Amino acid sequence: MKVRNILLPAVLVVAVTLTGCAAVRYEPTSYDSPKPVGAGVPGCLSKDALAAPGDECLALVRADQWWSDTGVRVKKGAAYRLTVPPHQVWFDKGIVNKPPYGDPGSRLMNLFERYKRHEGGLWFSLIAAVVAPGSGLDRREHQRVDIGAAIKKKCEECDSVIFLTKEDGALSLYPNDAKGPATHPTFFYENNSGQIWVRVRWLTAKEASAATETGVADECRPRTKGTAAQ
Repeated sequence: MKVRNILLPAVLVVAVTLTGCAAVRYEPTSYDSPKPVGAGVPGCLSKDALAAPGDECLALVRADQWWSDTGVRVKKGAAYRLTVPPHQVWFDKGIVNKPPYGDPGSRLMNLFERYKRHEGGLWFSLIAAVVAPGSGLDRREHQRVDIGAAIKKKCEECDSVIFLTKEDGALSLYPNDAKGPATHPTFFYENNSGQIWVRVRWLTAKEASAATETGVADECRPRTKGTAAQ
């Protein structure tokens, strides 16, 4: 067992390297998705962002971060709409992914399915989580929703989910990638690149009344228009 644990990081490095090189969608140069065009929507890290129901902000999510903290502190029992504007990409070791959807992966990649951060989810699917405030990697994750899976399950023409929060905490976003060894859990995140933006809206009571469970797509409304990067 000890030998297997020692060899695992090396085996995973080889597997991921081969997968990236063999992928049809391999791109040698990464690209940061620019901030979407918005009607005066502030960044979520701005002062007083998302201070009251009805407020919106834009959260930046980096592909190489274990947690991309949005700066948003969610409230227990509140509802938040998370919208992923179109025309964005980020990279799993050079493999192009279009958020929020993940990649089913190659046969080689899926030999390591059990090492995914969230086994059963697609590689690089966008995850939203309520976590304990702080800065450590080992913060408790109270609740999460796989945004790509939730949207696809309800309606592929949607671009958002409604996230009903069950605990107070910090809203964090990240791609579902492989976990490294216990001594270096972020190992496989460090070869990712690119960034995306997610629009966060704290729903009013009236807006939230249609939401019945975590991850429900927002009534299959059409994809956001006018948000192409400039």
